[in-house]
Amino acid sequence: MEKQLHVQQILASSYLFKSLDKPGREELAQAAQFHEVESGSVLIREGQDGEALYVLEEGRVQVVVHQGEERVLLQELTHGAVFGEVALLTGEPATATVIASEACKLILFPAQVVEDIVSRYPNVKKLLMKVLVYRAQDTVEKLT
Repeated sequence: MEKQLHVQQILASSYLFKSLDKPGREELAQAAQFHEVESGSVLIREGQDGEALYVLEEGRVQVVVHQGEERVLLQELTHGAVFGEVALLTGEPATATVIASEACKLILFPAQVVEDIVSRYPNVKKLLMKVLVYRAQDTVEKLT
């Protein structure tokens, strides 16, 4: 119960999820899964189906893509960052690999729960789409 309240607080202050009403935050919090990973752990692999939306509670991750043999750093994400949204929103495989660059604490929200929330809360979908568009533009700039 304490973890659910903690997640609800994170959601209430999150750019993406602050538009959720209390029942929406409670539903998402109930589905939350907590994971700790070591530095070097691959959290999402480019080409893999989207399984969850991740919130980085502690630590740092690198978002990279592979161009032939070269690995290109797109972003480094820290506390509070959300990732995994591209594959969930598009239904396409992940467009990048996410690797823990130090030990991390993560909150995962399973894909089905996120999809249900997004379908009932258009503001959440709108904000996630803004993140998706920004990241797509940023990726294009870094790869060209």
